[in-house]
Amino acid sequence: MRKTLLITGILALSLLPLSSSALTATDGTTLDANVKANLKVGTSTEIKTKAELEARNREDVKATIKDNIEAKREAVKNAVEDRKQAVEAKVLERLAKFVDNIVKRFGAAVERLNVLAVRIESRITKLEEAGLDMTKQKELLVEAKVKIEVAKTSVAEIKTKAGEVISGDTRALYPELKTLIEKVKDEIKEAHAALIEVVKNLKPGQAKLDLKRETERNNKNASSTNATTTDDQSDDSN
Repeated sequence: MRKTLLITGILALSLLPLSSSALTATDGTTLDANVKANLKVGTSTEIKTKAELEARNREDVKATIKDNIEAKREAVKNAVEDRKQAVEAKVLERLAKFVDNIVKRFGAAVERLNVLAVRIESRITKLEEAGLDMTKQKELLVEAKVKIEVAKTSVAEIKTKAGEVISGDTRALYPELKTLIEKVKDEIKEAHAALIEVVKNLKPGQAKLDLKRETERNNKNASSTNATTTDDQSDDSN
């Protein structure tokens, strides 16, 4: 019996180190697993944080590039608009000068027609005083004067229309101004042609007047010659 207890105690003592080793091995494995798990979690967190930073940086870069593109686009748009306005300003300036020259030139032409009409009227008066019938010529002159007034009124309309074109939709209204300018040009030509027609009709009357004056002059010279001859003959008789 005593021998049996001794053997049991020895076996128990021999088993104790084995259990301790087993415990130590188990605890070491658990520790390694925990360390690895912690490392894995830490690494995953760092990777996630780095990815988020990189994604944020990419978004920031994209936003910056987009802002730069928008800024450049706006700058180009403003530059184009400025150039467009500068070109339009020059076009309007040239248009204003062109219209001013046209109005001056047409106005001078109308004034010359008025001067010519006054001279023609004076000629008609002289022919009437000489006893010639100037009824037709006077009617033609009245028609010519009407045409001159029409042209004069239209010249003034050019300035009004030009103001509308410059202050309004130039591209849309310019054809109207161009048409008006051509219309006034034709009216001035018509008025000039009407005065020329009066002059043509004055020529026969002027020719008659010239013939009459020439006849009178010849008759006067003939009378003077006859008188001189008579006086000479009278002297010879004496």
